[in-house]
Parts: sequence; C-alpha cells; structure tokens
Amino acid sequence: MKIYKAKCECGCSIRMEMREDFSGQIFCGSCKKLIMSTLAKKNLEENLQRIGNYLLLKILGYGCAGNVYLAYRDDDGIQVALKMLENVTEEIATHFQQDIQIISRLHHPNLIKIKDFGKHNGKLYFVMEYLQGETLDNRLKREILPARRTLKIAYYILDALSYSHRKGIIHRDVKPSNLYITKEGLVKVIDLGIAKIIGKTVVKTTRGEILGNIEYTAPEQIQNANQVTIHSDIYSVGATMFHCLCGKPPYAEYNNNLMDIFNWKSRNKYISLRDQKPGLPPAVLHVVEKAMSHNPQDRYKSCDEMKEEIYELITILPK
Repeated sequence: MKIYKAKCECGCSIRMEMREDFSGQIFCGSCKKLIMSTLAKKNLEENLQRIGNYLLLKILGYGCAGNVYLAYRDDDGIQVALKMLENVTEEIATHFQQDIQIISRLHHPNLIKIKDFGKHNGKLYFVMEYLQGETLDNRLKREILPARRTLKIAYYILDALSYSHRKGIIHRDVKPSNLYITKEGLVKVIDLGIAKIIGKTVVKTTRGEILGNIEYTAPEQIQNANQVTIHSDIYSVGATMFHCLCGKPPYAEYNNNLMDIFNWKSRNKYISLRDQKPGLPPAVLHVVEKAMSHNPQDRYKSCDEMKEEIYELITILPK
C-alpha cells in the first residue's frame, strides 16, 4: 500500500491508501469534485509521481522547456504548480541553479512567486504559487480588449518588470501566454524560467533556437541574444499591447512563417497598429509605437517612464 495526502480546493483534507494495481477516480467526499484520476496501471507512477515533498496530481500545461503540474505539498497540503525542466544541458543547468536562487527572492504582487526548487532523478524543477484563472493569450482568443483595459494590464506588467529590472532580472519572454489573469482580476507575470541576470552571457540553446516568441521579441534579441537589455522587455510589452488592441500580434500577416517574420522584422516592415485600428486614441497608438521602436534607444528609457505615461492615459480615458 502507498499513502498519499492531498487537499481539495474546498479545503477538505484527503488521505489515500492505494495498491499498485489501482485504476479509477477519486472524488472529494465533501464537495464531490474530482481529486485524482489514474487511467491504467502503466500510468500509475506518472499520475501519482512524487517529486521531493510534492505529489503530482495532473498536468496543467505543456511547454518546450518542460511540463507544469498541479501538485500538493506534503507538510501543509497547499496546492502549487511544479515545473519539471526537460533536456537541459549541464551548462544551462548550472546557470539555472544560480539564477533561480535570485529569482526566488523576488517579491512583487504582479510577479508569480517561486516557492521552491531542486533536482529529482537528474531533472531540475521549480515550484510556483498555483494560480486560478487564465492566461492573457486565452483571453485574447475570445475577445479584443478595449484601450483602457489594455493600458491597465500593461501598467501592472510594467510595475512587475520595473521591480525585476531593479533586482537585475530581465524577463526576455514577455508575451500573452506568459501573462496570467487570476479569477480576482490580478495580473501576474509568469514563467521567469529563461530570464537572465543583467550582465551575464546568455547561454545558447542546444539547437540554436531563439529564446522567446518571435512575434513579441525585440529585433536586437533575435539578431544577438547577448544584446538583450531592459529595452527588449519594453518592446515585448508594446507588442503584447498591440495584440490586445487589434486581436493579433504584430507580423501576423506573415502567417507564422518564422523566416519571413525574422527577415521583415529586421527591416521593421509590418502592418502598424495605426493602420489596423485607426480609431484608437492617438495617445494610445503613440505608447505602442514608441515601445516597439526598432531602435532600442528610441523606446522608453525605463519601464517606470512608460508606466507613468500609461497611468496618465488611464485617468483621462472614459471608463
């Protein structure tokens, strides 16, 4: 028999004693919600995998760097999100273990909190607070956001990035799928996994991929990952606002052809937000265009400068 402890979302504590041949589902005796599902004996260890002091219950999401699981912590049964990193080189692992210690010390209401990190069976993992809600990317699949709502989201993103920049962290991968809107409406910047310490040499991936998403990535970051600065994050915030305001990211006209986007981004050729949404207030268009300036020196000097301009716009735009 194996013993597993968990806690339902309703707060009810659950103790599970199971044989190796268990196959079925477990429901909370109080609220009747599904707690765990094991599909077959061959999937038992995957579905009931234990990582250190954490019991993995289900996969929350998939990514190129690794999967994210819903997990329970043994000592208090609190729900957490655990990301297991896959296929990392020793060099990347060394940098990760150095950087995650710094990232885990960041405390900001709009940054996801890193609670723990470690290694299990040779694989690196880190533990984050578990958020309930949806990514901005999922929200944008349903609706185009009005200008005032977009500005508010950008304000909180910039506040979080400004804090992390002061601590020496550049995110490097700001995009809608790495931004979270909680059920309470709180904006959270998530997935700091490829963030870099300012001044350190960037570690290239084994296959030479561009770290980040090309539609939202600053031109200088695509050309040379070692040229990444705080202005690269500012560009990505501008590109994210672009998506919020017109329903698609910049360079969407190239139909996800990475080579075409790469070539035309180097020449700064894309259908501007001004052309796609001419009815937007000129001041809002200005913010996006300045943040997305091809030359980093033409962008906002800091997240705080951009944030202050956005705050002024929020106060004057109609609700």
